[in-house]
Amino acid sequence: MNSARSHSSRKVPLIAGLSAAAILLAGCSGGGSGIPAPAGPQSPKVSAPAAVDFNQDTTSGAQLLRLEDADTAVAQLELSVASSDETLLPLRGIMVEGAGAERMLRITPAAESTGSATLTLTARDPGGLIGSTTIAVRVNPVLVAFSNLTRSTFATQDGGDAGRVSGVTVQGDVDDDPAAFDALLQSGAQ
Repeated sequence: MNSARSHSSRKVPLIAGLSAAAILLAGCSGGGSGIPAPAGPQSPKVSAPAAVDFNQDTTSGAQLLRLEDADTAVAQLELSVASSDETLLPLRGIMVEGAGAERMLRITPAAESTGSATLTLTARDPGGLIGSTTIAVRVNPVLVAFSNLTRSTFATQDGGDAGRVSGVTVQGDVDDDPAAFDALLQSGAQ
């Protein structure tokens, strides 16, 4: 034979867990491990935490992203981010900081929003090969402090300006009739 490799025609017993291709390669001669190296360029890889969980109206802590590509310099990779729910996680609130193989991701949800969404991070090399990963993001609700709630609900004057609330101070009614207000209070006490 003229080739460096030749195939034997002997019977090879089936081995549980191996594919027919692996069994056929086991019968090849000509050196090496018998398993060919992957052919062609490889897709980039993106590594990130599987899940991020933080409270509403805050920004997540910095999350480490790692980019890898066996064939392309990391600086040549294009990284993009997509949100499954832009009402909760608008793209303007997703920041990727840094350069090189390690980058930091910070997530800021929409104001006063809670819920879950998925971020998809995709790396594309100049040849068009892509690699991606997903992050499950959960934005937890936070109870508003009672003082903040009372100020925003009860300390607004007629024109929409903030009023001062201290102790049991009661400001005048819209119709500025304190006698009517007092009569209302007395009728409720009976």
